[in-house]
Amino acid sequence: MENDIKKTETKKEPNSFLFKIISQCNDSCNFCLEYKFIKSKQPPLSFKEFKKNYFYLRKKLVPNYVILTGGEPTLHQEFFDMLNFLKQQNEGFRFITNLLKFNERDFMKKLKPVFSNYISKKQKNLSKIITSINDLPGKNQIAKKRFLGLKKALSMELPLMVTIMIYRDNLDDLPELSEHLKALFAKYAPDKILHVEFRLMYIEGTLPKLLKLSLPTNFQNVKKAVETSIQILNTPQIKVTLWNFPLCYLTNPENAKNEAIAERQARRLIKISKTGQLKNVGVRNWETYLKHYQECANCQLKNLCSGIDESYITKYHFPKLKPILLK
Repeated sequence: MENDIKKTETKKEPNSFLFKIISQCNDSCNFCLEYKFIKSKQPPLSFKEFKKNYFYLRKKLVPNYVILTGGEPTLHQEFFDMLNFLKQQNEGFRFITNLLKFNERDFMKKLKPVFSNYISKKQKNLSKIITSINDLPGKNQIAKKRFLGLKKALSMELPLMVTIMIYRDNLDDLPELSEHLKALFAKYAPDKILHVEFRLMYIEGTLPKLLKLSLPTNFQNVKKAVETSIQILNTPQIKVTLWNFPLCYLTNPENAKNEAIAERQARRLIKISKTGQLKNVGVRNWETYLKHYQECANCQLKNLCSGIDESYITKYHFPKLKPILLK
């Protein structure tokens, strides 16, 4: 990942601003990519700093949308100030959450009006809540509270995307978890198109001790769980995406094609945090990270597929990629 904003000083290419506004978190996931950041206990990025960075970057780059994350961004004392500021700027705004705060009535009372009365249709289409559901509700109290938060969000008709991290401890439960989500969507949002994304654990950036504890390294088990889950969720109301898991690994790649992948991978992620501000932000290029292989360049599904962290193939014996060639 680059750390030089000068290399990205162009308004022509798609970008997203990702603000890591707080290192605090109210959960402790043993696959967390931000584990080191959370344990650093950095002070929060203030609302004043947030605006300063936004205006600095906005002069150089045009974001498709702006994302708030952490840690758990909903714990930031100025969280709603940031959301409402982005709304006033006519930006698409998103935040990544574990849904635990969604069980608090006062929080939901403040959140509901943020996702209404948009300034533009474009802002409405781009603004989402990226929720994280990784385990069955009966696994523990945290998992149960996440599902309860998801129910509240669906009942309030908030614009959601559900992400499921694929890690060692939930592999066997993924099909049942998919059944739970399917039933929940049918009950609380029967007329909405909902997005579910399965993400294979990232290797780059995750601490070795977490990789040892949680990385799924048995390819056949991963494939079976993913394909069964896709089959369960394959309904007109649910759009399934695979991220960090290539389509050529599937028996039927047609079931998980996503037209938005090309635009998403082409978009650079500009990361801002307390210790990485203004000229010293981080820059992530997804195309470079997940598509290292010539096989991807020759595949007819290259614009519909995320690719995969090369370490799965080079270190953990996942199969070589098999491009799907034009007939």
